[in-house]
Amino acid sequence: MIDSGEKATAALAGENVKKLRPGVDGACVLFSVVIILFVLLGYRIQSREFYSGILITEFMLILLPALVFAAISGVRFKEALRLDKFRPVNIPIVIGIMIFAIPVATLLNVLNLLAVDSIFGKTVMTSLPAAENGVQLLVNILVIAGSAGICEEVLFRGVLQRSFERFGTAGSILLAALLFSLTHLDFQKILGTFALGALIGLCTGPTHCTAVCLHILQTMQQQFSLHTYRGKCWRPFNCQTGCHPARQTSVRCSTRLPRCRWSRK
Repeated sequence: MIDSGEKATAALAGENVKKLRPGVDGACVLFSVVIILFVLLGYRIQSREFYSGILITEFMLILLPALVFAAISGVRFKEALRLDKFRPVNIPIVIGIMIFAIPVATLLNVLNLLAVDSIFGKTVMTSLPAAENGVQLLVNILVIAGSAGICEEVLFRGVLQRSFERFGTAGSILLAALLFSLTHLDFQKILGTFALGALIGLCTGPTHCTAVCLHILQTMQQQFSLHTYRGKCWRPFNCQTGCHPARQTSVRCSTRLPRCRWSRK
C-alpha cells in the first residue's frame, strides 16, 4: 500500500516532468503557426532584401514563437530548452559528427535528386546565394549560419524534440527531424535534411549548445561549398538556372538536356 509520502513524491515527480516538457498538442500548433508564417511572410520578406529578410524570418517567425510558446506553457525554461554551457568534451563529438554527417547527407540528397529526376524527368533545385568574395562569405556565415543555428535549433531540438519525448528518445529525435526537413520546403533534399536533423537530435543530449554548433558548422560548410563551386554543374545533372522568389539561385536540372548551361544574373 502506498502511503501519503510516496503519493506526494509521485505527484511532485509528475509535476516536474510536466514543467520540463511542453505539451504535444501545443507543439503541433506551434509548428503549424511557424509554417504558416514562413510561407505567407517569410518568402515575401526575403524577396525584398535577402539578408534582412533572413534575420527577420529566423528571429521573428521562428525563434520568437518558440520562446513565447515555452513561456506560456509554464515549463522550466532553462531545463526545457537545454540551455546549459558548452563543455570542451563536446568538441570532438561535434567534429566527428560533422565528418560523418556531410557525406551521408550528400549521398542521400543525390539519391533523392536521382529519384525525382527519374520519376518527373527534371529537378528544380534552389540554394542560398553563393558568396562572390571573402567579405560576402563572412557575411553569409554570420547571417545565414548564425541565425539558422540558433533560432532553428531552439525550435526543433529545444521545444519540439523536448515535447515529443513522451514518445521515447528515438521517437522524439525522428519526429523533430521530420518536421525539420519539412520546414525547409524542399522535397528534393528531404532525405539529407532529415538525416542531418536526426544526427543533430541524437547529439543534443543534455545541452543545446551541441545542436547549435552542429547546425552552424553544417551551414558554414554549405556556404564554403557554394563559394568554391559557384557556377559549376555536377553531372549527371544538366542544369539551367531560373529565378527564386527569395533571390536565391534556382537551378533546373534534367538528364534529358543536350548540354549543361549555367548563367548568372
